[in-house]
Order: sequence, then structure tokens, then C-alpha cells
Amino acid sequence: MFTKFEHLSNDVLLDIFDYVDIGDLYHGFWGLNSRLNNVMRSLNNLSLVVPSLDFSKDYESVIPVFGRQIKRLAIKCRYIPDLKQCPNLHTLILRNASHQHIDKILPEYVPNLVSLKISSLYELLTLDELIYNILSNRFPFLRHGDFNIWNVRQVLPWSQSLSLRSLCIVNQDLSFVPVILNSCPHLDYLKVSVMIDTRTIPVSSTPNRHPLKRFILRSVGNTLSLDTVQILFGYMLNVEYVFLNFDCTVPFFNFTSDLATRLHHLRRFDCQILECLDANQNDDIAAIRQIHPCFNRIQSMTICKGVRRFYFDLHSKVDDEWEDADGESEEEEEEF
Repeated sequence: MFTKFEHLSNDVLLDIFDYVDIGDLYHGFWGLNSRLNNVMRSLNNLSLVVPSLDFSKDYESVIPVFGRQIKRLAIKCRYIPDLKQCPNLHTLILRNASHQHIDKILPEYVPNLVSLKISSLYELLTLDELIYNILSNRFPFLRHGDFNIWNVRQVLPWSQSLSLRSLCIVNQDLSFVPVILNSCPHLDYLKVSVMIDTRTIPVSSTPNRHPLKRFILRSVGNTLSLDTVQILFGYMLNVEYVFLNFDCTVPFFNFTSDLATRLHHLRRFDCQILECLDANQNDDIAAIRQIHPCFNRIQSMTICKGVRRFYFDLHSKVDDEWEDADGESEEEEEEF
């Protein structure tokens, strides 16, 4: 005895539709009959990925129908969706964002946004209004932000984002870090990639007890002074996990000694640091490891006279909660 598709129960249909792409669902089943339409209308937590402009026309009719049910939306091309039709959106990923995309990200359009990830291949985007909305708590549920562009022309008088827990940014300098910490009092994870560090960081007038636990700093090819690092960590004295990647002009032994003295809660330290000095240092790796237990994973390699590379051993055992911290920080978010 054969069972026809239309004889399947609604529960079975819902289970089947969970495995079908939302675009295929629309083009294959929408409009066949009112029962199927109602079943599809009852779907929750839908995910939509628009891979390229070649497919964008296939999705132009999908969002008006399923917009309120879409919780995760990833746009990998220049297609600009109407976000007003997705008020329940939780996750938004824009892989090739333009100014037109940024203009659509408004609190009144996506008030329930929890995670926002923006990257741009061809445009230097100005994010003044978007960053103002984020740091003014106008996205009250936003917990995760990832921007490989952070071009803010002016510091606006925002208040605070009480919901933001993790933030990844690419910026031209480090002067914005204190502003972020002051504006995000519950931030737990901060990853900063610096392109050109030319501005000075204001010194914190009082010891800062910000609850930040994880901090990652990448400034590849740039040299950071010990003074800059000292001022920076003066804003995050409670940090427990640190990853640093830049060039250093002071002996690495002095650098790690200062870090251990300054950060009393430090439990794990990873790095890719190039020590560039006028003469070779006699400090061996054993002396550095004796400064603090979190430096036990550090390895060193002599590049040439006066230049050594310090890095962490990926294969060493770590018996603490940060065992996968570096893997988590570097892992690209999968598109659903």
C-alpha cells in the first residue's frame, strides 16, 4: 500500500520541511494548496542564505512570504533584502556589505537582533549611525557583533549597550578601545585588529574594573610600545585570556614580566610576537616561563641577529576553561 504525499500528517510534513532549503520550499510547494501553505506558515526558526546575485531573484519572493519566520539571514552578495519584512530576525550576516545594506540595519526594522556580522570586500564603509545605535542600546538584545570594518568618523554621545557580550572589530588604531569598554559594561570578549596605529590612547585616571575576560589584539606588521600596551591593559585589569600579535621593541622578558605584574587574573597567554632589538638578548625561554605559569606554552625562534619570534605551542595541554579559546576566536562562523 502506497501513501501519497498529501496524506502525510502535518507533523510529518513539518519534519520533512525542516530539511528543505527555504527557497526550494517556496518554489516547490508554495501555492499548491491552502493546507501546505498553512503548514509552511507554521514553520519557525527558518534560515535563509543568498549565495550570489545569480540566485537573488529566486529569493525576492521568498522574504515577503516567510519574512516573519526567518531567524537567520546570510547575504553573500550585493543583494539588498527588505529587512522590514524580517522583524523576528536574530542573526544577520552580510559578507559583501555596501552602504545600502548598512542603511537597512535599523532598530525599528530588526528589533530582536542578537548577532550581527558585517564584512566588505570593496568599500570602506562609514558606520557612524549603526555604531551609535548599537552602543546606545537601541538593539536591546544584541549580544554578538563582528565587524571587519569599524570606520567611525566621530565619537558620538552614545550611552551604553547593556546587552553586548562579544565584539570583533577591525580599526585603524587602538584609541577606540577605551570608548568601547566604557560603552559596553558587560562585554566579555573583545577582538581588535589594528591596521595602522598612530593615535595615542588616553591614560585611565582610575583602575578600571571592567569585567572583560578575553582580549585578542592583532596588529600585524605594526610596532606597539610597552607604554601603549600598559595603558591599554589599564582598562581591562580583570582579563583572564590574552592573545597578542604585533612587533615589540622591548625585550620579551621585560614585556611578559610587566604583563604578569599588571594582570593579576591572567590565566592563559598566547602570542605571535616579533621581538626586534638592536642586539641579541640573553634571556632564554626557561626564564620567561618561570615568570608566570601561563607562559609555559611559549616557544621562541631566532629569525636573525636581534630578531626573535615568540609564539605559543598549539599542541601543549591546557587544563583550564580556555582550552579552546583561541580556536573559538579564530573560527569563522558557519552559515547555518
